[in-house]
Amino acid sequence: MAKILSREQVEMAINRCRDANPPMNGMLSAPLSAMAKVLGLMLWSRVPEIDIEQFGREVVDLYSLWGRD
Repeated sequence: MAKILSREQVEMAINRCRDANPPMNGMLSAPLSAMAKVLGLMLWSRVPEIDIEQFGREVVDLYSLWGRD
């Protein structure tokens, strides 16, 4: 089953992840980088919503941890 998220939901998850795992020496943590790739694709593709499951289990699990529905 698809897990459709809005850009705002992805941004909120990124912000929570960033607060818990701030960049160090200009480098994003692995979880933050993975979530940022989702937002980057959304912005580049100009889509308001995206199926998070297309990014694999790791990203779905990260959203489960950092996102709030």
